Amino acid sequence: MARRIPDRPRRLLAVAVLVMATALAVPATAQPSPDGLRRALAAGMGLHPSSGGRLEAGPAIRQFIAAGYVDRRPTRRMDYTDYRVLKRPFQFLGQNLLVIEEEYMTQYVGCCVSEGSGAILRLSGDRSELTAFAAANKCRVSIDQPDIRARLAELGLGREPGEFARLSCRERDING
Repeated sequence: MARRIPDRPRRLLAVAVLVMATALAVPATAQPSPDGLRRALAAGMGLHPSSGGRLEAGPAIRQFIAAGYVDRRPTRRMDYTDYRVLKRPFQFLGQNLLVIEEEYMTQYVGCCVSEGSGAILRLSGDRSELTAFAAANKCRVSIDQPDIRARLAELGLGREPGEFARLSCRERDING
């Protein structure tokens, strides 16, 4: 004859099984949509509404990491800037986003940190969204400067064809 489990342990076992089944059925944290990622990156490159200073791009970068667009660790850190090369295509401000830059100071390595963020983009068509964003957020846009190609080469993207722009949204860009 089978031994009967008393009511209380049987209820606890049923609750434990139910909790485990529920936990397994709940999907992992939802991946941000491309539109959500675009909004987050644009917000991280923007200006603080009350102080007028730069906002932090860190939250947006963490979303790009969660979505698998960039690695958790920067591709390269030079001076005060982390460079994260995108692992798959992404459109930002109507252009192809290649690199996300984040400049900040963890320890002093010499003059001069200008906190904020930026991006290197391969230009593809209409630039009006890019230029309007830069003007509205006091960012600077440089197009096909030699330093952009040099940076791409340092990041392993030296053979990328096309015309490139660097969008810089750092403290130094606020005042021109």
